[in-house]
Amino acid sequence: MQKFRSSLNMRGIRGFIGLKRQFKLIDSEKTGLLTLNEFLQAFDDLKMTNLQSGELKMVFEIYDRARKGKIHYQNFLNDLITEL
Repeated sequence: MQKFRSSLNMRGIRGFIGLKRQFKLIDSEKTGLLTLNEFLQAFDDLKMTNLQSGELKMVFEIYDRARKGKIHYQNFLNDLITEL
């Protein structure tokens, strides 16, 4: 989790804004939810290649509290902004 946070912190607020924008684009049904594949796609699209898919999967699982294979990306983003 620390490597994940460090990677995002290196990009600063621009990285956060880009991630938020990418999540909204991927959420084509406007549900506010992302699947694991969509979550991984967002990071791939933003060329955050220093993060391994296993690490991203672990982060996703932390936020998938209901264990339904989806996360509310706004909750995820809210937690991230407090870290920046």
